[in-house]
Formats: sequence, structure tokens, C-alpha cells
Amino acid sequence: HRIFKGEPFEREGSLTIKGDGKLTSTGGTGYTSHGISVQGNLTIESGTIEAIAQAAEGASGIFADSITINGGNITAKAAATTQSISCGIESRTTIVLNSGTIDAYGKDYALVSNDKIPFEVSDSANVTVETASQPSMTEGGNFK
Repeated sequence: HRIFKGEPFEREGSLTIKGDGKLTSTGGTGYTSHGISVQGNLTIESGTIEAIAQAAEGASGIFADSITINGGNITAKAAATTQSISCGIESRTTIVLNSGTIDAYGKDYALVSNDKIPFEVSDSANVTVETASQPSMTEGGNFK
């Protein structure tokens, strides 16, 4: 079990996470807070992942250029923000949820695709989304 607390898991370039272990990553409280931040493509194949964003100007539990989840147990939570949005899972482009158990919580949005590119959610994915303040729990995507 690897824990990153106050030092979020950050990566420049693409990243694939897989294995039977558990990864817990908590973002800091600076300008933005991301539990996991990838400046590239993030693929999650397996494992238990908990990504937590703390209160900041903007917060996302998981943030990447594109996100594909093929399996695992993923929890992505974001605390309230002071100026921008709070979202569980945020992508600059696509979010593809193929399989696994995904729980996403943000004060404003659970899932956000910033370029308004549709989400893809397969029947094999067990997805729970929750927000505190928005009538719509997702932004920018269409569930299949």
C-alpha cells in the first residue's frame, strides 16, 4: 500500500496503473489540488486507487489529458474550492470507463471532460457519481 499524502502523485507523460495493491494519493492545498495529476494519458488497468483533492482554488481527485479505466476499484474525491470547480474525475479530452468500480465525487461535478468530448461508459463499468451543488452530475459527456 503506497500512500502519498500532501505530495500528490504527479506525472509528466502517459501513465498506466496496474497491480493488486492499493494506491492512496492526497493532493496539497496550494493553487490547485489533485490526488493524481497526469500531463498525458492516464490508463488504470487494476488495483485499488483512492485519489483525494483537498480544498484549494480548484480541485480534482483525478486529473489528466485523457483518462481510460479498464478495471480496478477507483475512488476519486474533491473537496470544495474557493474559486474554480471541484470535480471527482477531470479530463482535458476524453473519459472512457470500460470496466471496474468507479466512485466519483466533487462539490460541483463528478465527471468533467473539459473539451465537451463525450464520455464512454460500458455496461461492465459500475459507476457511482455524486455532487453537492449541481443538478447535473456530469459535464461534457454522454453515457452509452
